[in-house]
Amino acid sequence: VSFISLPYITNSHPATMKFSSSILSAALLVSASCSSAAAFSTHQRTVSSSSIMRTSSSSTTFLASTTEKSTECSTTTTTITPEFAGARDQAITTLKAQLPPEALSTLEQPLTHFISEYFQSLSDSAAAGTKNPDGSEVTPQQAVKNMLTTLSYGLKYGLGKDKFIFENVRHMALRGADFNDTSVIDSRYEEDSLKEKLGPDVTTDFYAAGCEFFRPSMDLEHSVVLGQDNLKQAREQIDAGENVIFL
Repeated sequence: VSFISLPYITNSHPATMKFSSSILSAALLVSASCSSAAAFSTHQRTVSSSSIMRTSSSSTTFLASTTEKSTECSTTTTTITPEFAGARDQAITTLKAQLPPEALSTLEQPLTHFISEYFQSLSDSAAAGTKNPDGSEVTPQQAVKNMLTTLSYGLKYGLGKDKFIFENVRHMALRGADFNDTSVIDSRYEEDSLKEKLGPDVTTDFYAAGCEFFRPSMDLEHSVVLGQDNLKQAREQIDAGENVIFL
């Protein structure tokens, strides 16, 4: 119902998002930004995309539909720096070498597109002077590390024998097990099947990994949250005993 504008990010290819959705919780934010002919424009854009559906035993009525606000998406094309272009090519070469043969025909093009947009994004972000939370600069090496780590999760848990299956629509993020503090351990990590599936990633915080992946692409200073009126309307309907479904 409320989305954050990501001025450096455009929509990624659907197949790419399907590939990485089990890994990057933060990838949901990508759908909040506008589609554009240019990848990762540095112009600010905000979109609130929400629908509230009232349901009853006899009817279904849409009360609110997609609303676009603020500035339109820019189609300005930016130039990637040679350093980020070289890093991008390195990541694409690694991807092609690691993709299973049966996946090349369907995933090579969308993932190459996704990688190209990501490196363009971080190139634009670095040029704009964006800093990491620790104050360091956004670098091509950081982009390579982020992308290859993400791809390794996608290959393992999205395509491999350890494919992760979401068994509940209300999935709680796997934040990693801290076996040194048994008072706060997620009970799911006590299951041998999960520990075996995750292996060395059993202590990995996948939610944080997703946030760290996309954070350099976000212009947080100029981002806004829209659609809060829909939350108020939904709360009023729930209080009235109605059902509310967010699409």
